[in-house]
Amino acid sequence: MRYGRQFPGAGPDPLYGRLFVLATSVNFLPAALGGILPEQIVLAVLHLLFINRVRLARAFAARQRAEDLARFQSLKSEIGSLLSASKQTFSDSSDVSDPNG
Repeated sequence: MRYGRQFPGAGPDPLYGRLFVLATSVNFLPAALGGILPEQIVLAVLHLLFINRVRLARAFAARQRAEDLARFQSLKSEIGSLLSASKQTFSDSSDVSDPNG
């Protein structure tokens, strides 16, 4: 986690977003070079919609990672406070004298 904070955006793309955008662009080239204008427009719109979908998926994944990290830290602090409270309770109960003794 420290690496991600120290070098943001330096790691590999787990969703392969750049690769999909490149493949979509290469796929559009033959359609852009030939065909009639209405066909080119429809294909351009479809390719742009797909590229936008890839962009939205990357943004969602980045936001999800931040939310997961916040949840993890919250659970970690909650567990830590529960453990310290149980240790406190245990040490308080050991101070009580034995009524049978």
